[in-house]
Amino acid sequence: MDFKKDILNYIKGELEYFNITYSPSSDITNDLLKLFTIQRKYIYQFKRKIEISKELQLKIDNNYKHKDEILRLKDFLQNGIDVNPHQSKNLFNYHVHDDLAYNWKIYHFHLAFDKEDEYFTKRTKEVLFAYITKDRALFLDVLKHPPHNIFANKALLEIIDNNWNDILLEVNGVVGLSHSLSTEERFKLRKHNINEGVIEVNGKFIFSPGLGHVSSGHSAEEVMKLQRLNKWLKANEEAIIQKKDIIDAMFMKLHNLMKKPKYIILFTKQGSQIWDDNTRTCLVKYNETIQMNKSVNC
Repeated sequence: MDFKKDILNYIKGELEYFNITYSPSSDITNDLLKLFTIQRKYIYQFKRKIEISKELQLKIDNNYKHKDEILRLKDFLQNGIDVNPHQSKNLFNYHVHDDLAYNWKIYHFHLAFDKEDEYFTKRTKEVLFAYITKDRALFLDVLKHPPHNIFANKALLEIIDNNWNDILLEVNGVVGLSHSLSTEERFKLRKHNINEGVIEVNGKFIFSPGLGHVSSGHSAEEVMKLQRLNKWLKANEEAIIQKKDIIDAMFMKLHNLMKKPKYIILFTKQGSQIWDDNTRTCLVKYNETIQMNKSVNC
């Protein structure tokens, strides 16, 4: 059993997927956070349901100059084609954070399709903003940048509120804010890694659609994921080490194994899991801990 080696192999394989050479550091937790940072910014090639705001649809209907590019990106996201070449060229730099994605789950796309290098497309002053989840992409609007504080403009949230009533979560019991941030103030606060807890949008007070960032600038969601992983891993690793013979026998009985399990960590779509490498059998799911005489099979 060498869970650290399993995790290092996972990091190496994932970074190779992004064409990033991995040199392990002395801090595996920090290496994982680097990987999680890129994964948080990267848009995986799932087929998504695409919806277009009435504000953007009006531009399309009036033959907006980037109409064809918008519809082509719509087709890409709908069919699971890679749109990441249209993102920031810092996409694969884990030192650079995406405050807009962390705070509001909104991504921006450059509207050129000609290549600037082997991967990224040419940069455009006008960019498409879209709220992205695994199953859904909501096209909000096309706005110019600079100014760079456009990435902190709550007009993007107002468009969401105008078009979709199932995205923004309203805060109960709030009648007003002592100070409503301007776009420039919000932009500066984010640069100092300060979150805005409650935002006034179209006269409503809503929670930020994302969890924001921590003081280091990392995504709060990814830091929490890392903390949960470490807690889960520590509890199960200690259990196996302390009572290995008993736990070996328990899993052998539960899964009809012919010999003692060879414990490995695998990262799956359902999260990290502990498997028996001999039989490729899942023994412990993510968020479950080994309990004596209880079934923890997948």
